[in-house]
Amino acid sequence: MSIKQVFTPEEIGKYHWTLKEIPGSETGVVYDETVYDIEVNIVDNEVGTISAYVYYYKADQETIPTGADNTYKASFENK
Repeated sequence: MSIKQVFTPEEIGKYHWTLKEIPGSETGVVYDETVYDIEVNIVDNEVGTISAYVYYYKADQETIPTGADNTYKASFENK
């Protein structure tokens, strides 16, 4: 997972996003329904620089996303 966002000193503050997998239609695939809340805090370091602190939450608990956890179950037909 990669998110690229450029912030300027005029954008100091907190930002929030929701991240979730959009299920496809592949037969036999069970898609991951996990929803992550992402919080980015942009702070002024008061020395001419800004920093971004990123926090990920799953079910209101801080966590580190490990990627989607999809499962696949093949089905076979006897002919």
